Amino acid sequence: NNSNTWRRYFSTVQTELSDILTRELAEEESNGSSVMPENVAELKAQLEESWRIVDGDVTGGGNASSSGVVKLFKKEPLEGSGSKVAIAFHCQDTIPSEEEGGGSLFDSMTEGSADDDEEEEEAVAVRFTVMISRAGKTMVYTCLSEDAVTNVERVTMVDGDDIEDLMANGVDPKKYQGPEFSELAEDLQQSLCEYIDEVAGVDTDVASFIAMYADYKEQSEYAGWLGKVKGVV
Repeated sequence: NNSNTWRRYFSTVQTELSDILTRELAEEESNGSSVMPENVAELKAQLEESWRIVDGDVTGGGNASSSGVVKLFKKEPLEGSGSKVAIAFHCQDTIPSEEEGGGSLFDSMTEGSADDDEEEEEAVAVRFTVMISRAGKTMVYTCLSEDAVTNVERVTMVDGDDIEDLMANGVDPKKYQGPEFSELAEDLQQSLCEYIDEVAGVDTDVASFIAMYADYKEQSEYAGWLGKVKGVV
């Protein structure tokens, strides 16, 4: 009797969970969570003129597998120096806006651009990494992006120019991580910000894309997660 009771109990719990997952999946489908918004798709197409955008991890066969990571590779090396530029971010690497830190990038260019704009939901900042490699050295910018505004948190120098390895493993925590960006001379902060904007091409369009695409990507991955959980249950 006890055995039958437990089986009925587990069956009820399983059915309830399956029904909830079905409901949540239907809601996500109704909201079009897995469909890229038109404005994001248009900006993505615009950026793809100069950036190769990889959504997911590339497998041995050259195909991208499901992943929360998005990578951008500048198609052409920087004029003059020949440096290579790449960007990486994870759709869940976000923090509430009020927790943002670091030196401001594009402040003078974006001041007042969001005058009295009403936000429908709490804004979040997306953390992303910019890697600029040349002659066996890589300069790594750690940044935050909210809409078209980006804050630089830190600039680190590392030996080697294997960008894919840096994307996978990050900067060795035992290495010197660079100075506190906000404590640098103001003109040095401004010059470093202008460099990735005007020279490396990490401009307001790129910053805006990162914020918008991370939001779309997270919603899409959530819908996929629901389906996978339902498949196990």
